[in-house]
Amino acid sequence: MRTILIAVAAVFCLSAAAFAQDLKFGFVQVDALIANFPEADDAAQTYEKEVQSWQTQLNDYQKELETLQTDFKQKSMLYSPEKQREKQDEISKKNQEAVKFYQDVFGPEGKAEKRKMELLSPIYEKVNRAI
Repeated sequence: MRTILIAVAAVFCLSAAAFAQDLKFGFVQVDALIANFPEADDAAQTYEKEVQSWQTQLNDYQKELETLQTDFKQKSMLYSPEKQREKQDEISKKNQEAVKFYQDVFGPEGKAEKRKMELLSPIYEKVNRAI
């Protein structure tokens, strides 16, 4: 029984060694390959334009919020308590909109990340086919 077990183990080790000889491992610098694709430059430019557009929208939210806050500080003494709450609610709502926009666009699974992957996926497919 022991002899059979040793023989099976020896056959297994020899077949594993023969299989391991056929395996080849390597390291591929995908970033370097992608940099050589002209499509990568086009994708990067398109992505940067879209990010600039989103950043402009975010800046507009910020400016509008600052304007509302400044206006409220300057005129708060003239407002009735009810009007003050109304203005504070308006500022709070605008702030929430800005935060939501930021998260929707620049968050971990936001529009920016999805768009980047959308633009780069054809390039990654070409690299995978080349490898």
